[in-house]
Amino acid sequence: MFGPRPRVDRTAITGALAWPVAWLLVTLVVGALSGWYPYPFLDHRQDGAAAVAVACVGVTVLFVLLLATAAYVDRRRAPTAGASVQDEPTQAA
Repeated sequence: MFGPRPRVDRTAITGALAWPVAWLLVTLVVGALSGWYPYPFLDHRQDGAAAVAVACVGVTVLFVLLLATAAYVDRRRAPTAGASVQDEPTQAA
C-alpha cells in the first residue's frame, strides 16, 4: 500500500497463488483418503466431481481477478523513490 512501487509483479502473483492452490490439492487428496472435507463444496459425494471442479476453478478465478486488480492499481500509482535516508549525501561541517 505504501511502497515501494511497483510491487505487484508476476513473481508476487505466482507466490500469492501457490499457497492456496497447494492447500487445495492437499485438501482434496487428504479428503479422498480420509473421507473428510473441511467444506461441503469440496466433497464430491454430495454434488459430484464436476461441481467440485467448478467451485475450485471459480475460487481460483476470483483470486486471479483480485490479484490482477491489485497489479493494475499498483501500476497506476506513481512509483516511489528507491533511495533511503542513508543514501543521501551528508554535508561536511
